[in-house]
Amino acid sequence: MSGWQDSNRLAELPPDWRSTRLRIMDRDRWRYAHIRTDTNRRCGLPARDVDHITPHAGGGTDDDNLQALCDWHPGRKSGAEGGRASGRARAAEKATAEPPHPGLLPVSTPASPLSEDPRPF
Repeated sequence: MSGWQDSNRLAELPPDWRSTRLRIMDRDRWRYAHIRTDTNRRCGLPARDVDHITPHAGGGTDDDNLQALCDWHPGRKSGAEGGRASGRARAAEKATAEPPHPGLLPVSTPASPLSEDPRPF
């Protein structure tokens, strides 16, 4: 299964989500209003979903944080958000990881006696 079938996201949405979704879709005229960076024009493809502009965990469900979304962009948007979240998680894991065992550290070679200054004083 994929998508909403094996997700808990529906349970996280407010009880009035259906009416909120319809209100946002009507406001955006059932078209994705995202401004494309390559053309500086609206995407304009037909929309079927409502999505959070700022990801759900930090953005809330206020109307100004919601937008109608076309079928093509959700995968790209969710993928980018997931990639950023994964990167943050890896960085946090790396930052809190225990230092390696001293026996696993690279062995440093002592300086050659010829490279030292031969003068005694």
